[in-house]
Amino acid sequence: MMIIQENRLKIGIAGKRDIASDNSIRSEIKKTISKILIQENTNSFDAYSAMAKGADTIFAEVVNKEFKQPVKIVLPFDSAEYE
Repeated sequence: MMIIQENRLKIGIAGKRDIASDNSIRSEIKKTISKILIQENTNSFDAYSAMAKGADTIFAEVVNKEFKQPVKIVLPFDSAEYE
């Protein structure tokens, strides 16, 4: 039996490409996600990112490594434009 959670928490990112991937950025993303999870009283969420270089990929790495959650990739254009 599979239980589908329709109201599952969703967290996404939109950011700059030219952002340094340092520990302070990673720490701030982790702290912000943790705060949201506490406010929403949950441990799990759906993460969304366009996976662009910069903030998007840093967010995805933090979500995977620190929270062990998958990241759903959102394409801002039709997939044919990426081919």
